[in-house]
Amino acid sequence: MNKKQTNGGKPLFLFTPTMLAFLLRKFVNNIQIYY
Repeated sequence: MNKKQTNGGKPLFLFTPTMLAFLLRKFVNNIQIYY
């Protein structure tokens, strides 16, 4: 999951929060399904 893309560094910082939010949402949905 930790892939370093050297495009100036800024795209990574813009992309990471979105990815984290997406994964967090999926994780919460999985928890709601399990419980």
